[in-house]
Amino acid sequence: MGARISIQFTNGNEKSPVLFSHWGGEEFLDTVNTYLQELKAEIADNQTDPLDRLSPQTVMVDFIRYLTKDMDRSSSNLYLGADENDGDNSDYGHHKIDLAEESELPVDFEYIVNNYINGNLRNFRIQVNNLTAYQLADFIVYCQENCPQLSAGEIAKQLKLMK
Repeated sequence: MGARISIQFTNGNEKSPVLFSHWGGEEFLDTVNTYLQELKAEIADNQTDPLDRLSPQTVMVDFIRYLTKDMDRSSSNLYLGADENDGDNSDYGHHKIDLAEESELPVDFEYIVNNYINGNLRNFRIQVNNLTAYQLADFIVYCQENCPQLSAGEIAKQLKLMK
């Protein structure tokens, strides 16, 4: 039993080792998306460091740090492989994430709304701020249909608080 999935960061011809998660499932992709939004919001413009240049190998190391920052030890959920066939991703497959693209992963509106409802306003603001204009329009419609307390005015207010 599990929710096996694997990811690999790429950028041009560079690629990272593959990270496998035994229990991550679809939520693992949400975590990747949140991490990348936070990273891209924080990286330096001069791009002198490998992390600032989005070097896949360095991004993978930093992502693992992000995943394990509150753990004493990483026991059995996470492991690395040379490629997608070097471990088990039989439940949710393998996902290559191109760091050069603006958004490789689909946007999970429910996840963003839950950040708002649960009071995770920093994550909510980062995620909404990184939506394209079309995604933002779709997100507002989603909120009107599924989360009436999150109006277009409230979304605008939260974005102003981010600046």
